[in-house]
Formats: sequence, C-alpha cells, structure tokens
Amino acid sequence: LAGLFHPDGTLHLQALAPTQQAGAGRRKVKVEICSGAGEWVVAQAKADPAGQWVGVELRHDRAQQILARAVFHGADNLAVLCGDARQVLGSRLAAGSVDAVFVNHPEPPQQQ
Repeated sequence: LAGLFHPDGTLHLQALAPTQQAGAGRRKVKVEICSGAGEWVVAQAKADPAGQWVGVELRHDRAQQILARAVFHGADNLAVLCGDARQVLGSRLAAGSVDAVFVNHPEPPQQQ
C-alpha cells in the first residue's frame, strides 16, 4: 500500500492505474457516488480505459460486490472506496483531483 496515499491521507489516484504511455498526462478521474452493486461504474470503466474511475459506496457488502465485479470484468482502472460519501470525498480525494461526479438514482422497487 506504500505509495498509494499522499502524506495528507488522500489517495494517489494516478498510482492506482498509471497511464500506459509515457507523457500521456494524467488520467481524468470520474467518481460515481452510491455505486450500489457496481453495474454502471464497472461498465463505464470498461468503456473508458483511459479514465480513472472511483466507485463510492456506503455498504461494505456492496463495495465488496463492486470490487469483485471489477476484477471479474477486468476493469483495472476502477478503485472502490467504502464509506459515507460526505466524509470519503473530503478525506480521500484531494481538492481539484476529480474531473466528473455521477450520482445515478436507483430504480425504486415495484409496488404491488
């Protein structure tokens, strides 16, 4: 884990999945808040291999499910953070390091 965190405790996102080509510049960081089971964020990471994706999920079981889905689908440009997004975003992602944030509202269960 050495080298994955800056001295201030924020993640070194570029160290998670460094760019493949020398001089390619930094990856655009895209964050999904409340990633659920990870279907959307894993699909986005697979479709955007040049980007660095981060899924943030409150529930530990779902964060584990996202990680397993990412590994199974080979989405090596996806990091999973588990915790309350209000705290995680401020403590683990450096100011100015995120290029886009997505919040996808789940489809509510069908009432019968």
